[in-house]
Amino acid sequence: MYDKVNDTLKNFLLNMNGEVIEIISEDNQGETDNFTFALFKENELETEQLGYSVDEQGNFLTGNAKGDWHEGWIVIGYEEDLGDPLIVDTSQEGHPVFTAEHGSGDWEPIPLFNSLFDLKKSISFN
Repeated sequence: MYDKVNDTLKNFLLNMNGEVIEIISEDNQGETDNFTFALFKENELETEQLGYSVDEQGNFLTGNAKGDWHEGWIVIGYEEDLGDPLIVDTSQEGHPVFTAEHGSGDWEPIPLFNSLFDLKKSISFN
Protein backbone atom coordinates (compact mmCIF):
# COMPACT_ATOMS: atom_id res chain seq x y z
CA MET A 1 0.00 0.00 0.00
CA TYR A 2 1.21 3.48 -0.83
CA ASP A 3 2.80 4.63 2.44
CA LYS A 4 1.31 8.14 2.56
CA VAL A 5 -2.28 6.94 2.36
CA ASN A 6 -3.75 7.19 5.83
CA ASP A 7 -7.04 5.75 7.06
CA THR A 8 -8.99 8.94 6.34
CA LEU A 9 -8.03 8.97 2.68
CA LYS A 10 -8.33 5.19 2.34
CA ASN A 11 -11.86 5.20 3.80
CA PHE A 12 -12.90 8.07 1.54
CA LEU A 13 -11.77 6.16 -1.54
CA LEU A 14 -13.33 2.90 -0.36
CA ASN A 15 -16.66 4.70 0.11
CA MET A 16 -16.42 6.36 -3.30
CA ASN A 17 -15.40 3.11 -5.07
CA GLY A 18 -14.26 4.68 -8.34
CA GLU A 19 -17.29 6.95 -8.77
CA VAL A 20 -17.52 9.81 -11.23
CA ILE A 21 -18.36 12.93 -9.22
CA GLU A 22 -19.28 16.51 -9.91
CA ILE A 23 -17.95 19.16 -7.57
CA ILE A 24 -18.50 22.87 -7.33
CA SER A 25 -15.60 24.87 -5.93
CA GLU A 26 -15.84 28.51 -4.86
CA ASP A 27 -12.78 30.78 -4.83
CA ASN A 28 -12.06 33.69 -2.46
CA GLN A 29 -13.90 36.13 -4.74
CA GLY A 30 -17.10 34.05 -4.65
CA GLU A 31 -16.74 32.72 -8.20
CA THR A 32 -17.57 29.06 -8.73
CA ASP A 33 -16.17 26.39 -11.02
CA ASN A 34 -17.79 23.06 -11.87
CA PHE A 35 -15.59 20.00 -12.30
CA THR A 36 -16.29 16.37 -13.13
CA PHE A 37 -13.71 13.96 -11.72
CA ALA A 38 -13.34 10.21 -12.05
CA LEU A 39 -12.02 8.87 -8.74
CA PHE A 40 -9.67 5.93 -8.44
CA LYS A 41 -10.54 2.86 -6.45
CA GLU A 42 -8.44 2.43 -3.35
CA ASN A 43 -6.60 -0.56 -4.84
CA GLU A 44 -5.64 1.49 -7.94
CA LEU A 45 -4.06 4.32 -5.98
CA GLU A 46 -0.44 3.18 -5.97
CA THR A 47 -0.38 2.46 -9.71
CA GLU A 48 -2.04 5.79 -10.54
CA GLN A 49 0.82 7.78 -8.97
CA LEU A 50 2.96 6.86 -12.00
CA GLY A 51 4.10 10.00 -13.77
CA TYR A 52 3.27 12.21 -10.80
CA SER A 53 5.32 11.20 -7.76
CA VAL A 54 7.21 8.28 -9.35
CA ASP A 55 8.45 7.27 -12.80
CA GLU A 56 8.20 3.85 -14.47
CA GLN A 57 11.43 2.68 -12.78
CA GLY A 58 10.14 3.66 -9.32
CA ASN A 59 12.32 6.79 -9.05
CA PHE A 60 10.76 9.63 -7.08
CA LEU A 61 9.76 12.73 -9.05
CA THR A 62 9.19 14.90 -5.99
CA GLY A 63 10.98 18.05 -4.91
CA ASN A 64 10.66 21.16 -2.75
CA ALA A 65 11.08 23.88 -5.37
CA LYS A 66 8.21 25.90 -6.81
CA GLY A 67 6.57 23.87 -9.58
CA ASP A 68 7.79 20.50 -8.23
CA TRP A 69 5.48 17.64 -7.30
CA HIS A 70 5.45 17.58 -3.48
CA GLU A 71 6.06 14.43 -1.48
CA GLY A 72 2.74 14.53 0.39
CA TRP A 73 0.59 14.92 -2.72
CA ILE A 74 -1.54 11.93 -3.71
CA VAL A 75 -3.54 11.80 -6.95
CA ILE A 76 -6.99 10.37 -6.20
CA GLY A 77 -8.61 10.92 -9.60
CA TYR A 78 -8.62 12.99 -12.76
CA GLU A 79 -10.79 15.64 -14.37
CA GLU A 80 -12.75 13.99 -17.18
CA ASP A 81 -12.38 16.70 -19.85
CA LEU A 82 -8.70 17.68 -19.56
CA GLY A 83 -7.20 14.86 -17.49
CA ASP A 84 -5.96 17.22 -14.75
CA PRO A 85 -5.28 15.36 -11.49
CA LEU A 86 -7.39 15.65 -8.34
CA ILE A 87 -4.80 15.88 -5.58
CA VAL A 88 -4.93 15.50 -1.81
CA ASP A 89 -2.11 16.96 0.28
CA THR A 90 -1.53 14.34 2.97
CA SER A 91 1.20 16.43 4.60
CA GLN A 92 -1.25 19.09 5.81
CA GLU A 93 -3.90 18.83 8.48
CA GLY A 94 -7.37 18.26 7.05
CA HIS A 95 -5.92 17.09 3.72
CA PRO A 96 -6.50 20.09 1.42
CA VAL A 97 -7.73 19.18 -2.06
CA PHE A 98 -6.62 20.85 -5.28
CA THR A 99 -6.02 20.31 -8.95
CA ALA A 100 -3.23 21.41 -11.28
CA GLU A 101 -2.88 21.74 -15.01
CA HIS A 102 -1.51 18.52 -16.46
CA GLY A 103 1.34 18.79 -18.97
CA SER A 104 2.36 22.39 -18.29
CA GLY A 105 5.86 21.48 -17.07
CA ASP A 106 5.36 22.94 -13.58
CA TRP A 107 2.79 21.92 -10.99
CA GLU A 108 0.88 25.02 -9.88
CA PRO A 109 -1.86 23.92 -7.48
CA ILE A 110 -5.34 25.39 -7.82
CA PRO A 111 -7.09 25.10 -4.44
CA LEU A 112 -10.51 23.47 -4.51
CA PHE A 113 -11.25 22.60 -0.87
CA ASN A 114 -9.62 23.26 2.50
CA SER A 115 -10.09 19.62 3.47
CA LEU A 116 -11.07 16.18 2.25
CA PHE A 117 -14.18 16.56 4.41
CA ASP A 118 -15.18 19.72 2.49
CA LEU A 119 -14.72 17.81 -0.79
CA LYS A 120 -16.95 15.03 0.46
CA LYS A 121 -19.69 17.54 1.43
CA SER A 122 -19.64 19.07 -2.07
CA ILE A 123 -20.00 15.86 -4.10
CA SER A 124 -22.90 15.16 -6.38
CA PHE A 125 -22.83 11.97 -8.41
CA ASN A 126 -23.16 11.78 -12.21
